[in-house]
Amino acid sequence: LPASANWYCTTVSQCTDNGIYVFGGRNDIYLYRLPQRDDRLGPAQFQWIGIMSLHTGRITCLQLSRNGAQRLCVSGGEDKKIILWDIESRHFIAKHEKHQAKITSLSVSKSTSKWIISGDEKGNIVCWELAAQRFIIGSLRKDSISCIQLSPHDQSDFALGYNDGTIIVANINAESGHISHKLELKGHQRQITCLNWCPVVGDHFETGSNRGNFLYCTLITHYEILYFIHLTVDVLLASASRDRLFRIWNVYKREVITVVKMPNKINGGARNWSKTVDLEKQAKNWISLLWLPWNLNHIVSNYHTGNVLLWDLTHYKKPKHTVFDDQVNHCHTRPVFNISYYSSEQQNYLVTFSLDRQIICWDAIKLQPISVLPTLGGWAHCVRISPLTSSLIAGGLGDNCIITWKVSDKETCYDSRILWQGIDSKVTVINWHPEKEGLLAFGTDKGKVGIYNILSQSSSASWSYHKGTVYSLSWGPQCTFSDKELTSSSTKLMLYSVGGDGIALQHNTQHMESHASNINDIIAKTNDIQQKFPLRSELAWKPDLTLLAIGNDDGLIEIFQAPNLESLLKIQCQSRIVNCLQWHHQHFANDEQLDVTCWLASGSNSMTVYIHDIKQLQLQSSTVVTTSYKQLRGHQHRVTDISWSPHNAYQIATASFDWSIKVWDITSCQIIASYVSHLGRILTVAWSFRDQDLIYSGSQDYSVHFWKVS
Repeated sequence: LPASANWYCTTVSQCTDNGIYVFGGRNDIYLYRLPQRDDRLGPAQFQWIGIMSLHTGRITCLQLSRNGAQRLCVSGGEDKKIILWDIESRHFIAKHEKHQAKITSLSVSKSTSKWIISGDEKGNIVCWELAAQRFIIGSLRKDSISCIQLSPHDQSDFALGYNDGTIIVANINAESGHISHKLELKGHQRQITCLNWCPVVGDHFETGSNRGNFLYCTLITHYEILYFIHLTVDVLLASASRDRLFRIWNVYKREVITVVKMPNKINGGARNWSKTVDLEKQAKNWISLLWLPWNLNHIVSNYHTGNVLLWDLTHYKKPKHTVFDDQVNHCHTRPVFNISYYSSEQQNYLVTFSLDRQIICWDAIKLQPISVLPTLGGWAHCVRISPLTSSLIAGGLGDNCIITWKVSDKETCYDSRILWQGIDSKVTVINWHPEKEGLLAFGTDKGKVGIYNILSQSSSASWSYHKGTVYSLSWGPQCTFSDKELTSSSTKLMLYSVGGDGIALQHNTQHMESHASNINDIIAKTNDIQQKFPLRSELAWKPDLTLLAIGNDDGLIEIFQAPNLESLLKIQCQSRIVNCLQWHHQHFANDEQLDVTCWLASGSNSMTVYIHDIKQLQLQSSTVVTTSYKQLRGHQHRVTDISWSPHNAYQIATASFDWSIKVWDITSCQIIASYVSHLGRILTVAWSFRDQDLIYSGSQDYSVHFWKVS
């Protein structure tokens, strides 16, 4: 699952002529193979290809081109760099840093890559002649450039859209080395969000007698086309603006052929506009356009409810729209920012991305969605697999939501759902209920602890908050100082949490409005402790609910017996904060492997992963153990998460800030595999219950990876 495509960018996604979808997400460029429809293969899905990473700032624009057989990608970003890539090898070819401000848009000559033209927020234009490796730099207005589009008919002409609604058609004079103002198109009142040249020259609309069909120039040479353009000047340009209008211009005649205002209500749309999110208020006037190359009487646009519209402009004075199918679950629910197309003999596709963080591939003929690719808008803090439904996975994200998806097979690996109601901050930790279907505990960076019922789409939150980020959640039995204090709900599992305030709390899941119990109070009474407790950093209940392990900021690990939390053991192998504790599961409780059920793995800022065999240690409260059963050394930074293999009792996966996940053999303490394809610190790891070769990992690079150990 990749990072979301960047919002509020006019051209940050496109499709290659061989069916690869390319888009910019944060500082990186993602490549996915478009779905291939074949009834014999089941549902069509996006297929991950790779990533190109070199920008140090947010990517704001990209376009594709060809140089002979070589497929190229050009990207620009807030780091003021223009970078040229080879798509097939995903390697960097060349770059320049001629801009002195954030780059906002670019355009490339489609077939020859002769010119790469880019604009920035200060109105500066840089024309890069690739073959000669020379630059022409100029400015026509001191206003931020929002759109640039080179003419497909004349490689020296290009259109510029500005934030104040102005459109300028300019010309590159290669001989004199100047950029000249050719003409200006006035009419829009707000930021230009899209410019799109008609792929074929000619007046295609019913503006005169016997006009209604396209004037195709397929029988004349390139030079005759240029001559034709300057004589008849019937070159059309579509423009869209935040004034909720899009216009069709006869450019060289400086005439407006038609003006289309976005309707207040669309025909056939199942959803009405609702003012639910402030971001929607900002994005509702963002209009993207695509002139369909296989049917030039039609333009595709977005609508602020998330709908996609097909406009029939044959009768340009009264254009009619058709709404793409939105009766199914896999459709946009918030405004769309970019519309791309892919066309071949077998299929015509449209690809859109939206404020709802979905990328959707559409059948452009049937106007129906084919496949949906969910994306992430924040760090993937925590990934956990349901113990009751092994195909159901949840991820706690840094964009104030939880994502769930089913991976019953390869064809449904992107079947996802976003949970956001009742969540108002970053979700830093999640944990499935071990016995009840669909219950998912979550904690946030604002100290909130709650439970989400994904079946009923409802959530409840504890009235007791932590004073810092919630780092750990675990389901366990009710614990009290005295057995007499056990309530009628003692058979129900409680929810335990640890926050950045160093406090561990016990929440009554039957009465979330009641005050949560401080675990330290129970421990102090049971064990007659008077001194100050260390700051708690992590906790984990043993799967059979008999033992509780608590980690502290000084590296100490304490083992307590339920239900009174009698202190049994202290382990001091680490001197730095404990980040993760993971008991071995009970899946291998047989005669040959019974020893593993009391294994406890711990990870900390000290980089070494320790395996403790609690069964072999003397369970005495006065005992402080300073040795461990096994030590796994190999990480170069703090260890953040641990996952035991459900398939092999002696294998474990660990995640680290060193950008790697390592898979270990416990018996030899050797690394079996090391995964290093993330582009940021690793925050979470989870071993698939269904496939012994599959691991899920999440990172600060806004992505979740599914990868094979082999």
